[in-house]
Amino acid sequence: MAYCGPTRTARASELLAYQRKGWRLQPKADGWYAELRVGRCPCCGGSALTLARYRSGRVATLAEAKRSREHALRDVLGLHVSGWPSGTVLVGESHVGTPAARRREDALGLRGVTLFDVLAVGFGDELPTAVLAIAQATCGALPARDLRGEPQSERRRTLEELYLRLEGGPARRAIDVVPEWSTGLRNRYAEIVEGGGEGGVLVDPSAPVGKGKLKVKRRDTVGCRVVSVSAEQGTARLSLGGMTAFSVQIPAFPIAPGQAVDVAAVGFYDDSWTPRHARIVAVRPDLG
Repeated sequence: MAYCGPTRTARASELLAYQRKGWRLQPKADGWYAELRVGRCPCCGGSALTLARYRSGRVATLAEAKRSREHALRDVLGLHVSGWPSGTVLVGESHVGTPAARRREDALGLRGVTLFDVLAVGFGDELPTAVLAIAQATCGALPARDLRGEPQSERRRTLEELYLRLEGGPARRAIDVVPEWSTGLRNRYAEIVEGGGEGGVLVDPSAPVGKGKLKVKRRDTVGCRVVSVSAEQGTARLSLGGMTAFSVQIPAFPIAPGQAVDVAAVGFYDDSWTPRHARIVAVRPDLG
């Protein structure tokens, strides 16, 4: 699997420096990383999303998604995507497992996916490179291409072209493409964070798959109180300002019920004030 998400981090204070080097910024999609493949719909023979592979390597099939209404990709696998040739491989974040995903599902009546990269048009990575190089087949106006060695700018251009070819209906409602900006990156990042997002992804337009992407995540520190500790489960329950308790992993240092602790987080889950990606970073004996 060719992972094409961010592998390293940068600081928000570095955004202007990266902008001057020509890097771009995308809002960080919050969901499950998924590689999606276009195949033939078993019902009509047209182009449809028929297979997905998660970052763990686990594969989800169309038949599996249709068996359960709880499946993360239940409304994505099976979508008819006319204009996308069979064998096309796209990458995105499925909208599942977060409050933002639930809001989107309530508004649209289905689960969706935000695409941010494309690895191939017309061929999957099962074909050897020699075959891909020799093949001259075309699908509509789009040539069959392996894009894994192409720079991000070319993959982005192809992704936008594919999206423009996508017909309306459920596919247009369920699928979108992550925005990308080349100017005003500091202001864009501030807008993302102020809107409740967890940050952005810096993208080098000259980089191939697997390189040139950096996470820029917000960092918050909040004071919480330890409600309980379960050594057996390896978790602790914390409360922020007397609100509903939430669970975190036990840190490497000892903690006990009643203690005040500092918690590092990446913003909060909507108006619940539950810290996102919370972890205990220090005990605060000075706070009693």
